[in-house]
Formats: sequence, structure tokens, C-alpha cells
Amino acid sequence: MKIIYLILLTALCSTSTQAQETLYWSNGSSFPFKLIEATESIVKVGEMKGERMVKRSVPRENVLVAFNARGNYLLVSDLPSDPAQASQQIMNFYNAAGPSNDLLVQASPLKVIECNISYKSDNVVNYNTPQGSTASINRNELALIIFKEGHHEFILPATDAAPLLESAKAQVQKAISQPAKKSVPQGQPNVTAEKMVETASEQVAAPAQKWNEPVAQKQPEPAVQKPAEPVVQAAAPKKGLSEEEISSYGKKGIKKVDEFVQYLNIISDKSIDPDKKDDAIEQAVKLFLADATIEVSSSNRQGKRKYPVKDYLTRLKLLPYSSTSIAWNEVNYVKDLTEASDGNYYGTITGSQTFTGYGTNNQDVMYSDVTQKSVKVKLQSYKKTVEGQQTTNWDILLGNVGISVNQ
Repeated sequence: MKIIYLILLTALCSTSTQAQETLYWSNGSSFPFKLIEATESIVKVGEMKGERMVKRSVPRENVLVAFNARGNYLLVSDLPSDPAQASQQIMNFYNAAGPSNDLLVQASPLKVIECNISYKSDNVVNYNTPQGSTASINRNELALIIFKEGHHEFILPATDAAPLLESAKAQVQKAISQPAKKSVPQGQPNVTAEKMVETASEQVAAPAQKWNEPVAQKQPEPAVQKPAEPVVQAAAPKKGLSEEEISSYGKKGIKKVDEFVQYLNIISDKSIDPDKKDDAIEQAVKLFLADATIEVSSSNRQGKRKYPVKDYLTRLKLLPYSSTSIAWNEVNYVKDLTEASDGNYYGTITGSQTFTGYGTNNQDVMYSDVTQKSVKVKLQSYKKTVEGQQTTNWDILLGNVGISVNQ
């Protein structure tokens, strides 16, 4: 089992959507690959396999945009058709600097906001401008966030954001080329709701330092400011689990989907010992309800088919590809965990699955498809007796995996 966990950890590191060097494809998928070369019709991308980089040839129109490890981006459509010139531009790109401040790419009207983010949630982004003022923007107004630490976050799908990035690249490059702009304090700093509790004791101990009060003049402790825009909190359920507990179990549901995807990559990897793949099948089955099924489709065959989870995983192990890559992107709840009449909680998670099968040289793509998957999630209660005391515990399990949209 230790070997399985080690393989799983390696797979997590190699396929994580948090990877800084990332390529986004026109089919909506993303990979932690690097651009290597480009011609008029193809680009070569590099994928790390252990200590070795494997090069793959991909039609040029399949790749939209690349991000380097510092947060800078390059649109593949901007690469010259001349291979030598393209290689030079790619090399310059991966050596290029990133922004010294956070950058918010606003979608409409198109605008690049240079700032320092003070708070970020699913609804709002609060920030400080280089001029010292505080401001806030709704997340749904943004296309992309580039963080000064080097990572990035698409708010719009990358396919929708790419035209905006083309229009915004001059503003982004101008912000990157300028030295860091430090925010000038202007009155009391913006204190977010999340930071209020964390810094309360420090504010009491050193109010002059926190609030820029003159040392010689004693001031009363300042009232804590609210965030520039309050984050709406959902009302707690009237019975059953608390909102905090439901949120915690919801995150565990997402993690179970991630764990399932990593098992898929282990099971379909021809280089892994068959016994280890059988162990991975058994571990993956434990993530699901006993009667769960997985629905599949193929661009080579009409219709959809359903298989019990173990049958599906066994078939996956026998696929005739030299190697495969399975990735899920944009994994989110479309229906939050909600209590049902039976006392359990149910929800639905969706994600875009990209499946790619490679030929004997591990480079040529023999088959590839993208399907929108939906996963039923059940948070069920069970009784446990410890030292004569019976308690109610909860376990989150995956249910039927269906196809929402077949692309």
C-alpha cells in the first residue's frame, strides 16, 4: 500500500491544476506542460516523465495560451511561423519576468488593474491600489487573476478569456515591465473580515504601529473597519449539520473526486505492475456507494453505456494504448450538499474530463475526447459505539458518474 500512496502522490504533483507552468488547450483542458518548439502547423510540448522530458507534437490550433512559472503568459497565435524565430520567442518567454503586483484582468470594460489583493472569496475581491486607496470588485466581472507570487486563476473559461488576453497583453506587459509599486497608506488600512480575528491581539498590543498613530499622541483603539464589500454568508440549516460542517464535508467530496482521478491514471498506466493496478482498483471502488455506476461514451461509437464501478475500472486497465492521460478540470459543485427526508445529504459535482490515449512511442495521440461529467455525492450517517457510547458519524461517498454534455 505504501507504493500505491507514493505513486498517487507523484500523480497528484504531476497533474495538479495549480502547476505554474501550464498550457491551456482549445478543448477546455489544461496541462502542466511547456512549449518547446513551433512551426506554422504544429507545436511541440514537453511533459516531464520522472527526470526525463517527453516531447509531443500537437496541432498548433489546439493550444491557446501558455503561462510561465512567474505569471507571464504567451498566446500561441502570436508565435511566428518560422521555427527559429518561434524557438527564440519561446525561450525568451520562459525567461521573462512576472508582475511585481497582483493583476486583475477585468472583462468588460477590458481593464488591467494593478493592485495588492487583501481578500478574495467566491464572490468578491478586495484590494489596495498603488495609490493607497481600497477598492472591491465582483469576481464575475473578471476574466483572470495573475498573482505576484507567480500563479494565476482563470475566472472565465480559458477559451473565452483568450481573446481578452490578446487585447490586454499590452497593458499586462506594461505592468510587468514597471518596478513594484508599493501602496501608500491613506488613513486606516483595509481590514478584512477574515483578518479581524487573526490580528485583533496584535492591534491591541501595538495600535500605533498598526494604525499609523503618532507616538506622542495617545489615541483610543480604532474601530475595526468592515471589508470594502461584505461577503454574503449562507443561513445555517435549521437542523442536522451546521453550515460549517456541511462546507467541510463538501470539500472532502471534491478531494474524493481528485483521488478517484489519480487512481484512474494509475490503473491506465501500462508501466505500473498489474498487481499494483489491481490494488488501485480496490481502493477506488471504496470511494463509491455499492451500487454506483459510471456512464461512458466515445466519439467512435454512438450512444452511452453504464458500467458498475469495478467493471469500468477493469475495462480501463485493459485499454490498448501505450500510455494515457486523464485530467479533470473546473471541478465544482453545481448542487450543494442538501439534507433530504432520509436524514442524509446529497449534492452534485461536475467536471470536464479530458482523456488522451497515446501510441507505442508515447507521443502520437491515437484518441482524445472531452466530456462533461457529473458525480452524485452522498453524505450519509452511521452509528459508532466507543466505550459503550453510541455516536453519529458521517461519511461522504461518490455515487453515479454520468455525462452531462458530450463534446
